[in-house]
Amino acid sequence: MSHDAGQHTDPPPKRPPLQFSLATLLAVTTGLAMLFGALNWMGISTQAGAIVLIVVALSALAAVGLVVAIASARDDGEDEERMSDER
Repeated sequence: MSHDAGQHTDPPPKRPPLQFSLATLLAVTTGLAMLFGALNWMGISTQAGAIVLIVVALSALAAVGLVVAIASARDDGEDEERMSDER
C-alpha cells in the first residue's frame, strides 16, 4: 500500500447544527410573558402589544440570521485553512 503525504482521505469533522435547548425555550417564553404582562400592567393597547411582538420577532430573526452567517463564515474559513494546510 502506498500513501502519498499530500493526500488526506479523512473527511473534515462536521460541526453539529445549531440547536436550542428546552431551557432556552423556557427562558424566551418567560421573557415574553413578562414583557406582555408589563405592557398589560401599564395599560398599553392590544395594537401596541402587537407592534411590540412584531418588533421582537423581527429582532430575534435578525439575531438568528446573524449567528448563522457568522457560523457559516467561520466554517468556510476553517475549510480554506484546512485546504491550504493540505497543499
